[in-house]
Amino acid sequence: MGSNGPDEAEGSGGSMK
Repeated sequence: MGSNGPDEAEGSGGSMK
């Protein structure tokens, strides 16, 4: 679930990224 996060593999929730 990487809405705003390009690295879905690294960060599940790409909200902060």
